[in-house]
Amino acid sequence: MLTALVHARSNPGALAVTLAALVPAVAEGLVSHAVVVLAGKDMDSERIADAMGATVIQAGDAPWREAAAIARGNWVVLLDAGETPDQGWIAAIERHLLQQSSARQRPAILPVRGLAAGLAERTGLWRTSTRLRSGLVAPRAMIAAGTVPPTPVRLAIGRQRLPG
Repeated sequence: MLTALVHARSNPGALAVTLAALVPAVAEGLVSHAVVVLAGKDMDSERIADAMGATVIQAGDAPWREAAAIARGNWVVLLDAGETPDQGWIAAIERHLLQQSSARQRPAILPVRGLAAGLAERTGLWRTSTRLRSGLVAPRAMIAAGTVPPTPVRLAIGRQRLPG
């Protein structure tokens, strides 16, 4: 089972889009839980997260790590509010998880789509390859520790970002 960790930055509409995109994965049994990390007090985002059954926490210095600490699943997917995985992402992640053994658990990344966004992400990965970032699919313990190997598996299915 997978827990979705969604980092929201005071945009309730973007959060609603991302949480709605997770509903099919909940129905398929891939996503069992969502944790929404709020950058500040945002009652609208809290209401949306609560209506979707997500746990809400306030961001500290390490938002992804703090969210991973309360995740229920053994694996997590990191998303920023406003991002939606491409069609077929459920099967792609299930396939990746089935290929992992208990001894070797290799993280993956759902690459961002779009020329400018994709180029910016690749440049960022080159400079800070072991940094926790949106799009990662990794073992919960790895995210909670804040360490990611520099070369995650690049999945064929990506994610889209809302404009702006």
